Amino acid sequence: MVTVEPEREMVRNALPFFLPAAVLALVAGTALGGLDAGWSAAIGGAVVALNFVAQGLSLARAARSSLVVLASVAVGGVIVRLAAIVGVMAILNTFAFFSPLACAPCARAGSRKSRRAAWITSGRPRSTMRPSFITTIQSETASASAWSWVT
Repeated sequence: MVTVEPEREMVRNALPFFLPAAVLALVAGTALGGLDAGWSAAIGGAVVALNFVAQGLSLARAARSSLVVLASVAVGGVIVRLAAIVGVMAILNTFAFFSPLACAPCARAGSRKSRRAAWITSGRPRSTMRPSFITTIQSETASASAWSWVT
């Protein structure tokens, strides 16, 4: 019987793309802000890659134990990895060559909030939500609060 761990397979499939992504970050950062910004962007890409590997391998190991351990590692791992990223950024910020602004877009690339970084850099806000969807949420919230006395 062959057991397949999807988390390990996910990490194995993504490994070939980490080095080209770091090189691309180095080239783009160098083109946009000089060599120091390029190295900072490459370091940000490496941080993203290490975060991805740590997440995948920790979930794979936790999945072998139980669902409770898996859920704990999934939730607690985010906090631990974010603390590690903040620590690495704080240490790197003491070096003269390091640019947190060049490193941050790479570190945010794996997050859902990376869409927000696009309008920060362009200077004009863009909405990713349709106004009708926003109105629907507001009207459902208003009607739910109007009926709160029933429950």
